[in-house]
Amino acid sequence: MGGGGVCYKNGTVIVGTAGPFAITYPNVTGISWPSASQQTITWNVNGTDLAPILCDTVDVLISYDGGQTFSMFMQGIPNDGTELITVPTVASTITTCRLRINCSDNIFFDINDKNF
Repeated sequence: MGGGGVCYKNGTVIVGTAGPFAITYPNVTGISWPSASQQTITWNVNGTDLAPILCDTVDVLISYDGGQTFSMFMQGIPNDGTELITVPTVASTITTCRLRINCSDNIFFDINDKNF
């Protein structure tokens, strides 16, 4: 107690030819989403839904600080490349939002390239 520690877990990583798994929208400058509006986010599935990867569902996380930290926004949505969302209501204008989409039960993810 009070000292350092080490933890590990053996695992298997399958490297396939699928990908790249990538957010396509929002991914440019100049995007502004009003609070509580409905927006469609999109990503390239690029075969990650097929064997050997088999990622059926993804999670969407949101960052309000340019990608330094993320909070869960949506869990277990179909990995089909598109999702209609309702933008969270925030108290003030935030210009440093980012999205992260990751496979619900795998290690890969993407973060959009530009703040919105």
